[in-house]
Amino acid sequence: VPENESTEDETLYAKQVLQRFMKRAFRRPPSAEEVDGILDFYRQVRPKAPTFIQAMRQTLSMVLVSPQFLYLVEPTEANSVARDLTPYEVASRLSY
Repeated sequence: VPENESTEDETLYAKQVLQRFMKRAFRRPPSAEEVDGILDFYRQVRPKAPTFIQAMRQTLSMVLVSPQFLYLVEPTEANSVARDLTPYEVASRLSY
């Protein structure tokens, strides 16, 4: 992001980066709530960080310490009824 870009443009770019990165890290498309949660962290960090790159390093680190990246998160349902796995769930299980 060039130095003369506005904060709004930086935030939009950060969101795009996060969506791509989180999709690869979580081995599935992230939910809007997951992206927004990490983006909120970026918004807190950015004013304190001297550059956009340093703020993004901290933000991407949060993705790498999240349970969705570190663990195989099993889907939970209230009734615990057997169901078909999504393609992303099958791929995650095969990768482990």
